[in-house]
Amino acid sequence: MQHKSHYVAIAVLAALLGGTAVAHQGASGIVKQRMDAMSEIGRASKSLAGMAKGKAPVDVRQVRELGALIARHADHITTLFPDTRASRHGAHTEARPEIWSEWRKFERLSHTLRDHARALAVLPTENAGNALERLQRNLAASCRACHKRFRSKKAR
Repeated sequence: MQHKSHYVAIAVLAALLGGTAVAHQGASGIVKQRMDAMSEIGRASKSLAGMAKGKAPVDVRQVRELGALIARHADHITTLFPDTRASRHGAHTEARPEIWSEWRKFERLSHTLRDHARALAVLPTENAGNALERLQRNLAASCRACHKRFRSKKAR
């Protein structure tokens, strides 16, 4: 019976990883690096949202770790966006050309993301649920603002 559960776990893991592989198919180099970083931020944000919305118990230690992880990515996110419009990788990116023509705005949004993530990384233990709800909303709003302006719509 234990062998059966291992096969199920392997199948689930393959399905999850396969989804990322399909989404990033054809991307390489810096474009793939940033897609992977954004995927990691997305997974962390989803975990935070689950706790903030009461779908999972609030784990202060995990919130702090996820906030720190997102902040680390946000600290370096602009380095993952060299101008790829003219490269052969440009066809695989979801980044819109406005990133490069409105670079200062993109930088400000990345700093806002970093600041919101840093606030989560020091989530207070007292009244953690209410603080998490507010901080997670701020984080999500910064992601939405950047995606709305600088990310192409995904073809599904």
